[in-house]
Formats: sequence, C-alpha cells, structure tokens
Amino acid sequence: MHQTVIHYIDDDPEDIEFFQYAIDTIHQQIILHTHTKEASLFAALRNEKHANQILFLDINMPGKNGIEILKEIRKSEALQKTPVIMYSTTKDASIIELCQQFGANLYAIKPVSFSSIGDIINKIIAINWHEFKPESNTFVISASV
Repeated sequence: MHQTVIHYIDDDPEDIEFFQYAIDTIHQQIILHTHTKEASLFAALRNEKHANQILFLDINMPGKNGIEILKEIRKSEALQKTPVIMYSTTKDASIIELCQQFGANLYAIKPVSFSSIGDIINKIIAINWHEFKPESNTFVISASV
C-alpha cells in the first residue's frame, strides 16, 4: 500500500477539523498537511516533493481564493501534473466550469457528514492519476447519499 500526501487549504478551522477527522477514520496511509493561507501551501509544496500528492483547495477564502491558487499551481512546471481537487459547498455551474477551465482535476462538493467526507477522499485517492482524464460528465464528485 502506498502513502498518499494530501494538502488541504481552507480558511475555516471547523472545515479543516472535519477533514482531519475524516482522514483519521480512513484505513489508508495518508499524511495530511493543512493550510489556512496560500503562502503556507506554496512553502510546503516547494519544500516537499511527493509522487502521490493531492491538493484540495477551498474556493471561498479571503485574500487569494481557490481559483486564483489553482491558476498559480497550473503555471508552475513542477506542479503541472499534481492532482488538484476543488473542494467547495458551491454548486454554481459557472464556478464549476471555471475550475475545469483553469485545470482542476475534479470538483468535490463538501458534504456535511464525516463519513461522506471520508467517502469522497477514498474515491479520490483510489483514482489512478497517471491515466485519469477529467471529462464534463465526471468532473463533479459528491458523496453517495
């Protein structure tokens, strides 16, 4: 079993706590790094190189929002192939389309229960990112209700 490194950026401490709790309930080898500011995220990404690395970006944050951070990530040659999951409560089709246009790999709708968060994380870490190509009909992922 390989180890997955997840970087999660969100300005809401409660959302970070929920995400951490969900990670703790998953029976996989996951290292979680949480960030509340983009500077912390980019410093971590510069200093740590992991083959099995996935980024979860909240969209609605003060300062740079998740879409702006996504654009920056996709400009970086070192991060071009890093899977980026936009992780938000918004279901606005125009926002989802922007995320896909700017290079996000998936758009995950934030669920309200710990088990549902865990379900989404499990689905995402099970993806073979070397072969995965996002398409319009599979771009949005949500928990099974």
